[in-house]
Amino acid sequence: MRLLIFETAQADPYENLAAEEHLLSVCGQENSAALFLWQNRDSVILGRNQNPYAECNLQMAEENGVKIARRMTGGGAVFHDLGNLNFTFLAPKQDYQKEDAFAVIQAALLELGVDVERSGRNDLLAGGYKFSGNAFYSNEAAALHHGTVLVHSDLDKMNLCLGASGGKMQRKGIASVRSRVVNLCALQPSLTVPAVKDSLKRAYRREMQKRHAIEGVEERVIGPKAAPLALREKYASKEWIFGGYGGQWERRARQGFPWGGVTLLMNVEKHRIAALKLDSDALLQAPIGAIEKKLIGVRLDALGKAMEELKASFEDEAEKRLADDVMRWMRGLLEGEAANERGAWQGKGI
Repeated sequence: MRLLIFETAQADPYENLAAEEHLLSVCGQENSAALFLWQNRDSVILGRNQNPYAECNLQMAEENGVKIARRMTGGGAVFHDLGNLNFTFLAPKQDYQKEDAFAVIQAALLELGVDVERSGRNDLLAGGYKFSGNAFYSNEAAALHHGTVLVHSDLDKMNLCLGASGGKMQRKGIASVRSRVVNLCALQPSLTVPAVKDSLKRAYRREMQKRHAIEGVEERVIGPKAAPLALREKYASKEWIFGGYGGQWERRARQGFPWGGVTLLMNVEKHRIAALKLDSDALLQAPIGAIEKKLIGVRLDALGKAMEELKASFEDEAEKRLADDVMRWMRGLLEGEAANERGAWQGKGI
């Protein structure tokens, strides 16, 4: 297996998210593992199934020139600026090991004098404070693990932009987990983004060569428009970023689970689910999207059968458990609920 290290001076979130997805396909095709280091100018990056009206103060973002984008992975909304370094680890699926990436980050920051510890939500902490959130994605050929490193980010702007404005809270989705965060420069004042980037590259070479049979290492610089036009257009499109979250919904409920939270928005017409949106900050996104797709158009009296068919379609045990949790919750909400009754459910949990 070859190692590739990609860097870019491009700081547009839509271009970089498109490049990241493109590199995932490249690694799958070339049987290469890769580290992609990138930064975005001021932007809020939503998890794959999150409601922008709940996660962002859209007015504040617009007034401050902050872009809203959506990534392919699950997890919560994050703020990016040039004081934050983003990393993406990519590998052929058969070679992917989740611990590789964490080992690289921990080794790189230890070299710079920062002790790192893991937390339960796949976050990384320094001095007891979060400096890095992580999320994951895989397809049939390759796997991706990406996250943030707060070096000297504008935490005041982050707090202003993450969280909905009062008028938008009526369309509330799952709130991202608000953790106490820290810039690494508060712990090591001499730290800079270039220093962290260089240390990550060195640690990537060392740790991967310890753990895998490596044929060679190559560094490449990615320029603007590195990804195919279709991908760049996808990430910049209003449809991808905002989806159907701006509409009016008859029924709402929200629930917390050990793996994350879910908000349900649904319209029912003539005993049939006419529209359905599931917001979630879960790291596993496949079950969320599959439930949403499967149940739209299903009659309420056929809901149980549709859910059992869907549950049986998952091979991964973690995905099966997540889908089962959500579908049990939905069935409980629907029991005894008149199909044509307008109103809102008050879910328990979050």
